Amino acid sequence: TLYVVQSQCEELGCFKIFPQETSVFHWTDASKPLEVCITLNDHEYSGNLRIDGIGEFNLRLKSITEQDSTILNVSISEEQNSFYIVFTDVSYAPPYRLENLTKTRFLVAQVKSRPDDFDHLKPF
Repeated sequence: TLYVVQSQCEELGCFKIFPQETSVFHWTDASKPLEVCITLNDHEYSGNLRIDGIGEFNLRLKSITEQDSTILNVSISEEQNSFYIVFTDVSYAPPYRLENLTKTRFLVAQVKSRPDDFDHLKPF
C-alpha cells in the first residue's frame, strides 16, 4: 500500500493507494506547497515531490525496521488535462550501483537531502 500526503498537511490525513489500484488525488490545502510525500508500510516518508510536470525519476524509500530500502520508479504523464502518476517497484533492478573498491570508507548522500540521510560505503 502506498501512502500519499500533501507536504505540510500530514495532520489532515493521507491518501491510500492499494496495490494494482487506481485512485484520484486532490490537494488538501491549496495554501500549502503543491508537493507530496509518499511512503510504504514500514518505510520513511520521501522528501517533497512535485507532481505537476511530465517526466520520470526514481525514488528510494528507506525501511525503518532494517537496513533495506525500496526503489520506486515514478512516471508522470498527461492525458486529457489530467496528470497520471504511476509508481513501480524497481528494487530488483536499481537504476544505479555504487561500488567502493578502495581502502577508504565513504559517506554518500543525494544533493539537498537531509543532513543525516547518507549511506556508508565500506571498503571493498
